[in-house]
Amino acid sequence: MIFFGNAILIALLVYGLWQKSKGMPLERHFFLSLVVKVAAGLAVGLIYQYYYGYGDTLVLFKDGEVLRHIAVADFSRYVEFLFSRDYYEPQDITALLSNNNPRAIRFAKYISAVNFLTNGNYWITSVYFSLFGFAGIWFCANMLAHTVKGASNAAAIAFFYFPSFVFWSSGILKESVLLGAIGGLTAILVPWVLGFREGKWKLSAPKVLLTIFLTYIIFKLKYYYLGGYLPAMMALALTTWLNGKFSFPEKRGMVLLVGIYFLVLFMSTKLHVNLQLENFLGVLVENTETMSRSTPNKENLIIYHDLSPSVVSILKNLPKAYLEGTFRPYIWEEGNWLKKVASIENILLAAVLVLAALRLTKFKVCDQYRFLMLSGLLYILLMTPLLAIAAPNIGTLARYKAGFSPFLLFIVLVELLPKTASKKILQEKTLSKV
Repeated sequence: MIFFGNAILIALLVYGLWQKSKGMPLERHFFLSLVVKVAAGLAVGLIYQYYYGYGDTLVLFKDGEVLRHIAVADFSRYVEFLFSRDYYEPQDITALLSNNNPRAIRFAKYISAVNFLTNGNYWITSVYFSLFGFAGIWFCANMLAHTVKGASNAAAIAFFYFPSFVFWSSGILKESVLLGAIGGLTAILVPWVLGFREGKWKLSAPKVLLTIFLTYIIFKLKYYYLGGYLPAMMALALTTWLNGKFSFPEKRGMVLLVGIYFLVLFMSTKLHVNLQLENFLGVLVENTETMSRSTPNKENLIIYHDLSPSVVSILKNLPKAYLEGTFRPYIWEEGNWLKKVASIENILLAAVLVLAALRLTKFKVCDQYRFLMLSGLLYILLMTPLLAIAAPNIGTLARYKAGFSPFLLFIVLVELLPKTASKKILQEKTLSKV
C-alpha cells in the first residue's frame, strides 16, 4: 500500500513537472535525464550499503528514522525539535542521533519529514530527494539554454550527464537538496538580474517567497556556498543595471564587475566577527587539519606546505589548491574503481579546459553574455581553492565540487560544442524554405 501510494504521488509530481517543461529548450531530455538522476540516487544507496557498508547517506537516513519514531511516540516533542534553533535542540533527542553536526541534524529533519510518506523506506525516500534535486537543476539548465543562445548541448551535458555531478547530487545526500536549491535559485535570479538592463525590476510574489525559501535551505545546509554565490549575483546585478544606464564598453564593464565582486566580499567580512579575514582563515586551516587527521590513508589527501592562517601562506598554497582541487584524483593514483572513474573524468575535464584556453581569444559567446559568464567564473574561482583547502580529502572534495562543477563545464562547453537552434528558430528556417 505504501509503495503504490508513493508511486502515484511520484507519478503526479513527475507529470506536473513535465507539463511545466513543455516548450522548454531541453524538453527532449526530460525523461532520460530524470531516469539518470533517480538511478544515480539509487546507486548511491547501493554502493554505500553493499560496497562500503557505511557512509553519510546511511547515517543520515538512520537519524531521520530516529526522529520519525520519536514523532510517532510523541508528536509534540518532535515538532518542538523540528523547529528548534541550531545548537539549541533538546539534548535528550540529539543524544540519540549518530551525527550531531547542526547541518546533519537539519538534513535529518528533512529526511524524517519525507519518511512519513515512505514509512521509512530508504529507496522511495531516495527517489523524492533525487526528484527535488532534479527539479531545481532542470529549471536552471533550461534557463541557461534559453538565455545563452545555442547552448542547449552544453547545458544538457553539464547538468544532466556529467557523471560525478549527477552521482553526488542525487539520492539521500545533502548535495542533492543543496544543488536543487542552487539550481532553482539561479533559474529565478539570472533572468531577473539580466532584466535590469531594460529597467525590469518586478519579481512576482511567489518567486520572491521561493527565493527566500531556497536561500534559507542553502544557508542551513552549507552556508559557505552562499559566500561565493551571492557576491557573484550581486556583482552581476549591479553591473547589468549600471550598463543599462550608462552603456559603457564591455571591457570596462568586466573590470567593474570584478571590482564590485571583491568589494562585496570585503564588505561581508565586516558583517560578523566570524567573517573577519583572520578568523575566517583560522577556521579554514582548522578544518584542513581536522580532516587531515581523520583521514587514515594519506594518499587521499591534498598535502599543503606549511599551511597557516595567514594571507601569505594561503596565497603560496593557492596554485596547488586550484590544480589538485580541480584535477585530483590523477589517473596514476592507486585506489578503488570509483577513484579510477573519477580520474578518467578529470582527464576529460582537463582536455576540454585546455581546448577552451586555446580558443580563449575567439570566444564569441562572451560578446553577448560576457557579464553572466564572468560572474559564474568568479564564483568558481573562489569556491575551488576554498573547498580544496577546507576539505583536502579528495573523496569528500569530489562531493563538494558538485556545487560548482556543472557551471564550469557549461561555460567551457558553450564555446566548444556546436550551437543548437531553438524550436522557434528552427520553425522560422523551415518556413523560409517552403
